[in-house]
Amino acid sequence: MKDFSDFFHEATGHQPYPYQKGLAEASDLPKLLKIPTGAGKTEAAILSWMYRRFQHPDQGVREGTPRRIAFCLPM
Repeated sequence: MKDFSDFFHEATGHQPYPYQKGLAEASDLPKLLKIPTGAGKTEAAILSWMYRRFQHPDQGVREGTPRRIAFCLPM
């Protein structure tokens, strides 16, 4: 399995910010992310969920990650 940095780079062509990597690799998800505009919140939400659901090395994290993600945009 790939680590999150490789997974993120393959999807975006960029390296993840530390908070994005931390979100994907944390044992528990935070209730709130307070991140400035342009800092990759969309990538953080979607790619960390995908990584946790399908690629995380800990099977418990994979099984504990919700099967679906609902994503709402302001427009």
